[in-house]
Amino acid sequence: MIVNTTFHVEQSVEQEFIDWIRTGYIPEANEKGNLHTPLFMRIMTPMEGGTGYAVQLQARDKAEVERWLDEVQPRLLTEMAHKWGKKVMFFTTIMEKVI
Repeated sequence: MIVNTTFHVEQSVEQEFIDWIRTGYIPEANEKGNLHTPLFMRIMTPMEGGTGYAVQLQARDKAEVERWLDEVQPRLLTEMAHKWGKKVMFFTTIMEKVI
């Protein structure tokens, strides 16, 4: 299973956001969320008012995804909201490999 979180980031906080993903979000996902094989990507499709980013993290099973969604990610997203408010928006999707 893959947990994908897509972010829309205003340019005024973009470098801070990138640094936080690299030094906070992904390490926490690995250490406390037991998620692995992170991908951090810039979305190349133009977005009005900012830049899109996606973080994909792999989980071994549904229990790890639920733990991430219930315990770890909410704390990180609250931290993000305190730092940047509505300058960074997000949504999360859970994906399962078909082929």
